[in-house]
Amino acid sequence: MSPRSCKPVPVVLVHRAGGKSSEFDEVLERLRAVQPRRVFAAVDLPGRRRSADHPGRMSAMAEHVVDRVIELQGGPALLVGHSMGGAVSLLAALDFPAWVSGLVVIGSSAGTTIPCTLATIMDDEATFQGRAMAVESLSPSLDPARRDALLARMGRVPFSVLRADLKTAGMTDLGPRLGELTVPVRILVGQDDRLVPPDEGMMLEQAVPGATLRVLHGKGHMMQWEAVDEIADEVLQMAASLDRG
Repeated sequence: MSPRSCKPVPVVLVHRAGGKSSEFDEVLERLRAVQPRRVFAAVDLPGRRRSADHPGRMSAMAEHVVDRVIELQGGPALLVGHSMGGAVSLLAALDFPAWVSGLVVIGSSAGTTIPCTLATIMDDEATFQGRAMAVESLSPSLDPARRDALLARMGRVPFSVLRADLKTAGMTDLGPRLGELTVPVRILVGQDDRLVPPDEGMMLEQAVPGATLRVLHGKGHMMQWEAVDEIADEVLQMAASLDRG
């Protein structure tokens, strides 16, 4: 039986390395307020509580996301992935094309190389979870009080899980397969993103057939917090386009 349905396309959001589904709470609130009848869900990737449960393979993460799509029973879904979640979403579309109708990729790249600034401190938990993380993750134009509030929300998974996520991402290169994608892809990059700079998003746009790119000015890597309205608007536009077929 085909997974396709006449129901509105469901939307599944996939978090970053070291993140959790709750990072999309504000985006989900905005989406549900505008379209209460559409199914929106954020998924926790496996291994969030301890690194011993981490699959160590991005293919397993992609399969986990697709399992969640199947549970929704709404046909193929629009996947919205942030950072590593963007790579997981891209891989899900490549490995399980019947269950993915479109992609919104936020702050991700054609490859998944760990930025040097993070690689040099990822073995030092105190440094990684401290001020350096805020400097790299958030826009320097952000109000200092707002930046501190967002910093307090980081690091809510064990450090060993974050390290396992980054190791998994660092072993994955989707570049050679991106030309196989057949679903619509919208790429969002933050002008002030120092973890995945805009140039990375531009290379991703060039590698994916038909992909389109939007640069969000004054936004850093943590766009799910810094650009809630912009992300919600892009997701709703893509979902409406997919509904029309």
